[in-house]
Amino acid sequence: MNLDFSVLSDDQLLQLIQAAMNEAIARGTTVAYAAQSEFIDAKERARIEAEAIAKAQVEAAKRERERVVAEAEAKAKKQAEAKVEQQYATEQQRIWGKQKALHLALKEWGVTEDHAINVWSRGGDKRVYFQQDTARHGWKFCYYITGNNYHAPGELEYEYLGAASDERIKNISKSENQSDFKALERFLEEVGKKWNSLKSSSDSALVAKVAPFEKHLEDYREALTLTVEAIHV
Repeated sequence: MNLDFSVLSDDQLLQLIQAAMNEAIARGTTVAYAAQSEFIDAKERARIEAEAIAKAQVEAAKRERERVVAEAEAKAKKQAEAKVEQQYATEQQRIWGKQKALHLALKEWGVTEDHAINVWSRGGDKRVYFQQDTARHGWKFCYYITGNNYHAPGELEYEYLGAASDERIKNISKSENQSDFKALERFLEEVGKKWNSLKSSSDSALVAKVAPFEKHLEDYREALTLTVEAIHV
């Protein structure tokens, strides 16, 4: 027999339960015991259902927290990676801008053929090499920043200058071009101050799609005593 108690209010339902229990007790021990067992079973079922609902709610809340945490961690990781990429890109722009500055200053000075600038160091010995980039036995300058057992600090050594196509390089050793020689010394000394290590080629740096690092370019121009007219050639 199915009875519909949905139309009863809470108070009416409680009153009905109480009346039913009183009637069961009045009918004798057997009926009273059966009614009590039924009530306990219903109460237990309600408790189990309540516990199951509470457990499900806890687990659902836990899953939601885990989802939110996972999304937050993924977002933070993505932002961190983007920041690292941006920092790397910015750093590369800065490095290539500095390289472009030194080759651009040399170009303004009159060096038009491909060349390389290398800053080398081992132990306490530090040098700056300025040399032809396309020939095995091309012209070469070596400026000794720190000096060693054989070369004094600030000494500028050169070889094969006759292989140069640029008159600026070819004639730099002539006595009448001592001003150029001194300018190159100052330039290479400035390079040594700004770089601890460097391998840079003009054919790569000059075509790089970056702006030259202005402060370095100004310093290199000053070292080479470039005039305004030369800078705008």
